[in-house]
Amino acid sequence: MRDGKVLHLKYRSIAEKRFWSSTGTERGLFGWQALDPQVRAVCITEGEQDCMALADYGLQALSIPVGAGKGEKQDWIELEWDNLERFDTIFIAIDMDGAG
Repeated sequence: MRDGKVLHLKYRSIAEKRFWSSTGTERGLFGWQALDPQVRAVCITEGEQDCMALADYGLQALSIPVGAGKGEKQDWIELEWDNLERFDTIFIAIDMDGAG
């Protein structure tokens, strides 16, 4: 969500770790609606749950939309580049797997 507009929908199965999402939508960073507009440092995580956990600890956080990896998984960078310019510091918190 950005500026009160839902950009992309993502779903997870309750029974198993399976994800799917809306098609033809803007895959931007998750969590903009929860950020303090005055903050100048943010942590970018590899998952929405990690983003929300950091927020519970009082940290400002966003999550990448579809995990780390190559190709179109990196499309969010160009989409969000201008929005990220407001930050002086960006921490990256990704998984310890091969893609991360």
